[in-house]
Amino acid sequence: MTRSFHHFSPELKQRIVAEVEEGRLTLREAAQDARTTISQVRVWLDEYGRYKPKRDIVEVVMRSEQERITALEKALAEAHLKLLVYEELIAQANTRFKTDIKKKLWYATAHALCHGDDRCDRRAVCRILGCTRDAYYKRQRRTGPARDTAADVIAHVDALRAVQPRLGTRKLHDALATAGVPVGRDRLFTVLRTSGRLVPRKRRATQTTYSRHAYAVAPNLVKDLTVTGPRQVVVCDITYLRLERGVFAYLFLVTDLYARHIVGWHLSRNLSHHAALRALDQAQQALGDCTGIVHHSDRGSQYCCHDYLHRLHALRMLPSMTDAAHCYQNAVAERVNGILKDEFDLDAVFPTFTAAHEAVAHAVTIYNTVRPHWSLDLQTPQAVFQPATTPAQPAPIV
Repeated sequence: MTRSFHHFSPELKQRIVAEVEEGRLTLREAAQDARTTISQVRVWLDEYGRYKPKRDIVEVVMRSEQERITALEKALAEAHLKLLVYEELIAQANTRFKTDIKKKLWYATAHALCHGDDRCDRRAVCRILGCTRDAYYKRQRRTGPARDTAADVIAHVDALRAVQPRLGTRKLHDALATAGVPVGRDRLFTVLRTSGRLVPRKRRATQTTYSRHAYAVAPNLVKDLTVTGPRQVVVCDITYLRLERGVFAYLFLVTDLYARHIVGWHLSRNLSHHAALRALDQAQQALGDCTGIVHHSDRGSQYCCHDYLHRLHALRMLPSMTDAAHCYQNAVAERVNGILKDEFDLDAVFPTFTAAHEAVAHAVTIYNTVRPHWSLDLQTPQAVFQPATTPAQPAPIV
């Protein structure tokens, strides 16, 4: 079968194109009139039509717009993936380093993005970081001109530690805030660490309790007792101090359980119960009437002997002792020992007994009247205890 080709004159083509462009014929009607196909009519329109240049421009613009949309969609997908990656990276860093990067760096990030040549919209940046513009401006005012506060912080820290040599960082932060030194907690840790002023922890284990004796022991009266004020319970313990040539001195302490106030103490060259009685006598002067006050201690022989228990009964105090091998039942007394050694350098080696006695007297005074306690809402033991009488002076050196 042979195919036949129709020859269309230019005049016919121009007439069909004119009628289509003027709207008298549709593409289908024009194809029927010329006895050809719709696609052939479109070819004539491209060849003879008045709007051919515009159609070319539209097609080019449409192709460029589609390419642009495709590129934008690709960039959007890549940006979304990048966002997911960085969010996961931040989450992993927060978990591993136990911190909150967004909380610590939100202001630095906003400040970097909203200043300089390529400034971002501050409102949008703050919204993405989860803060308000008011918070940003408040932080900006508080930061003020850049200045190094490390020197001011170190000067105040050294002044505070001249009185309390091992005062911890959290209490330093509270004291600096009271003194009007603008430094954050994390910044303070950084300054102390870089300047070598962090207080190292100390470990020791020396037993001063001898509980293998034949004396009777008292029950534990404070195990389920709720203490609501001072002069209800006192806790007692013994700790050692080092002297030169391997010699020890022994510090007997009596502390009010509620106020954490050292009401009596005595430094002795031995572990005799007479030293414990001297500390108890000083405590009685600070406490006043001791009727009904619970006297809690470990099961050491100094506190279980007949002379000591007889003195407790004479003062109408109620003896209480820890269970066997349960030193944590006298935790406050143990904690006071640790504070005196850790924060007031009583774990040093003293040249003489007299030097050790003077160091203890100074440490007890600062502990009672200057050092704040977290358990007392950062008050001092002296402020909470409010002694009925003036505390007794340290016992003479014997």
